[in-house]
Amino acid sequence: MVFTVSFAQQNSLKYKPVHISADSARSVIRELTDFLADNHPGFYRYNSKPQFDKYIDSIQTSIVDSISEIDLFRKIKPITAKIGCLHTESDISAKYRSYLNQQPNLLPLQIFCKDDHAFIIHNYSSDPTLFVGTEILAINGKPINKLIATLLPFIESDGYNQTMKYQSLLHHFPDWYRSFIEITEQYTITTLQDEKEQAHILQGLRWKEMVRNDFLQDSIFAKPLTFSIENNTGILTIHTFEEEEIKKQKQHFDNFIDAVFDELTTKNIPDLIVDLRDNGGGEDAHAAYFTRHFFDTNFRYWDRIEVTEAWAKSFKNKDNAQLRQPILKDGIWLMQKGKTTKEFDFFEDQLPANNHYNGHVFVLINGACASSCADVSALLSYHKKTVFIGEETGGGFQGNTSGMVPTATVKTGTFTIALPYQKYFNSVNPSLNIGHGTFPDHPVSLTTEDLLNNHDKAMEYVWKLVKKD
Repeated sequence: MVFTVSFAQQNSLKYKPVHISADSARSVIRELTDFLADNHPGFYRYNSKPQFDKYIDSIQTSIVDSISEIDLFRKIKPITAKIGCLHTESDISAKYRSYLNQQPNLLPLQIFCKDDHAFIIHNYSSDPTLFVGTEILAINGKPINKLIATLLPFIESDGYNQTMKYQSLLHHFPDWYRSFIEITEQYTITTLQDEKEQAHILQGLRWKEMVRNDFLQDSIFAKPLTFSIENNTGILTIHTFEEEEIKKQKQHFDNFIDAVFDELTTKNIPDLIVDLRDNGGGEDAHAAYFTRHFFDTNFRYWDRIEVTEAWAKSFKNKDNAQLRQPILKDGIWLMQKGKTTKEFDFFEDQLPANNHYNGHVFVLINGACASSCADVSALLSYHKKTVFIGEETGGGFQGNTSGMVPTATVKTGTFTIALPYQKYFNSVNPSLNIGHGTFPDHPVSLTTEDLLNNHDKAMEYVWKLVKKD
């Protein structure tokens, strides 16, 4: 399934964005949304058809004249974000992004947004009077609260979740601003310093001049999996369930987890702290395997996996040697257990691990916990196996739409859209946390002071809970 609308492509060094007529732009949006409605299994998961139709109509009527490629993208991005699916990502082409990255057009600051306020966390500009911790009131004359409110609808997250969106602003604000507010090489920043408003004129920077580990790109961890015992308490950190990242650092997930829980049992460790913060997910097999270590009886991990009729009917065994043909049950197309892959096996009963843990478990979560990490959190929370500390997970409590996610399934000119094929339902109460992630039992939110002082307030809070037990 490929949806294509072609516009002229040029060498990125000499790239000149083209303009699209109003009729062509509206046609792209209409055909794209029709395609998504037919092929995205979670398209109406959080919005009814009348709601979505009304929203699309408002986008269409806002196009009254020819628009540039980036402006068309600014019409498309909130549509894909409104689906409420973290795995449905639209982006400008690699060629156009390369063109933008070669220009000094990024705000030279890292910003922490809290509700409708924003504070400087890092200053990459040449202005030494712009101190970290300073509150930003406006950027190029635009009030910061209105900028935040404008940007949030462009950022993908599961359901109605906001913690993921604010995490994304923390790590990617300059790119979000450039992509959806304006492309400029000069910024006038209005700040509040010593109870006075001050203006600072900053020159934009190129991407390569600002990119850092965990800023404008994903985090890179020396070891995805770590474990230690301190004060007779286990501390297990799982940065990812992604097999490729784990293997890259020469670790083996199952072996590592088994060794951890063997040691906990052998040494009779009464308390375990699990840090899942910033874990964006990965292999479901790893997530389910980890979850088994907190159960002493059989349990359900997923309830079911749905697919669209269009995908089910286009399924060809020769192209999907690892999978079985979806089946129709009560008007719904369902995935079956795989032939050779285990990635779709977890709607069957799961057995507890032989070395399951019976001590007290405390789990740290935040808005960057997504996908399979959010599934783990949901199952452990629903069965009350652990105590959660931190922020609501960015991934959905009820499940997500992901699985096979070709990143170039849909192409609209110089934009690409990733379209997931499987709609997952976690085996939890379907009336709980609808449109949200797993909520913490003990909310601990991030503050500007925490970031500036590298203060892990959530971990500090966990240790207080451990001492009470």
